[in-house]
Amino acid sequence: MTDKEIMEKKDEILSLISRLEIFSDLAGLDSAKGSDISDNQNKIFLEKIFSFLSVKNFTGGEIILDKNDTVKSLFILVKGEVQMLRTTLEGSPFALSNLKAEENVCFGKAALLGEDFHGSSVKALNECTVLELRSQDFLSLCNEMPAQGAKVIYRIARRLAKALQEATKDSLTLYQALLDEVGMP
Repeated sequence: MTDKEIMEKKDEILSLISRLEIFSDLAGLDSAKGSDISDNQNKIFLEKIFSFLSVKNFTGGEIILDKNDTVKSLFILVKGEVQMLRTTLEGSPFALSNLKAEENVCFGKAALLGEDFHGSSVKALNECTVLELRSQDFLSLCNEMPAQGAKVIYRIARRLAKALQEATKDSLTLYQALLDEVGMP
């Protein structure tokens, strides 16, 4: 897929972006909940996001995002299927899940905040097209349109908080299993 093809599918891509969890507060507002002004600002924000996107194509087996890379970008899957990968402490990779473009998939959300940590690597399982949004473009847009940027950052923060809660719960479960194994109360 090329930049030209993406431009020709602008309405379809904007619809895809608005269905992503992190951008969902900017989409589908009605006049009863918001105002015509805020609805218009949300639309402008999403269109500016669209203008910053660049197309990246990958073949099956290629790594789209390596968890050790310092890439500061969000990737939106528009075509194909990817596999989320982690590694064991010994360095052996294992698959967390397979995700398809039809499932409204994006990865690298925390990178939009300037963080360069990625919890997982992402591998293309077949021909894939992703749209890349660089954090510097996103943060610049947030400075320009802070009300809309705050909505997206709030969604990212909620997602990160949920992941932290799950990690804490997993750690407590492992700790309890260790105590049970060594016979401590």
